Amino acid sequence: MNKLIPFVITLLLSACSRPNKDAGYDLKTLERISKLSTIEPPPPIFSFTPVFVLFRNDSVGVTTFPMLKQLYSTLYTQKYKNLTDFLFETLNQKSKLSTNDLAVRPYFEQVFKVDAAIASIYKKESINGLIKPYVVPDKDRYILKKERLSLNEINSVSFYFFIHQFIRQDDDYNASIHFKKLSSVLGTLGKAKTEKAANIRIGDSRAEGINMSFLFAIGQQSGLKITY
Repeated sequence: MNKLIPFVITLLLSACSRPNKDAGYDLKTLERISKLSTIEPPPPIFSFTPVFVLFRNDSVGVTTFPMLKQLYSTLYTQKYKNLTDFLFETLNQKSKLSTNDLAVRPYFEQVFKVDAAIASIYKKESINGLIKPYVVPDKDRYILKKERLSLNEINSVSFYFFIHQFIRQDDDYNASIHFKKLSSVLGTLGKAKTEKAANIRIGDSRAEGINMSFLFAIGQQSGLKITY
C-alpha cells in the first residue's frame, strides 16, 4: 500500500500541471472548416466569426477563417501541404506567426495583449475558472458579462474560449456576445444544408439560386450523392 502512495501523488501532480489538456483543434474539425472555406461566398459563420491566433511575442491577433485562408494561399503554400495543416499548426500554437512580419500583419484586424488577471485565472483553473466571473450559462451557449469589461478584457476571454473550440458570436440586435461550441454550430450548419440538398438534382429548376459549390462541399461531408 505504501508503495502506491508516491505513484498516486505523481498522477495527481501531473493532472494539475496540465489544466489546458482539453484545449486545441483536432484535424477532423479543421478538415471540415477547410472544406467549408472553399464555398463562395463563405457561410456567415466563417465570414464574421473572430479567430484568435497567438503570435511569437505572446500577443494575440484577431482575424477570420477566410482571411487565414488568404494568408495561407499567399504566403504558406510552400511550407504546408494544405490549409488544414496550416490551421492545425497555427490555431494549436505549434507554429507562431510574427507581428513584425509586414506581409502577415494586414491579415489581422486587431492585435492585443491578453489581460494579466484573466491570464492568471486561466493558468490556474483553465477555462472553468473563467465561467463564473465572466459568462452566464444559457442552454448550449455562454453569454458574456460584457457590461463592465474593456475591449481588451472581452478579447482576452474570447481568446481562451476560442482555443477550447468555443466560437464568439456577436448579436448586434440584442447588443450581446455569446460563445457556442464549434462542433454544435458545424453540426447545425451541416444538418440544415444537407436537408435542403438531399433531393436536389443539378440542372433541376428547383435548384435555381442554390449555391451548388456549397451543396458539393456539404455532400462530401455527409456522403450524399448529388446527381445531374
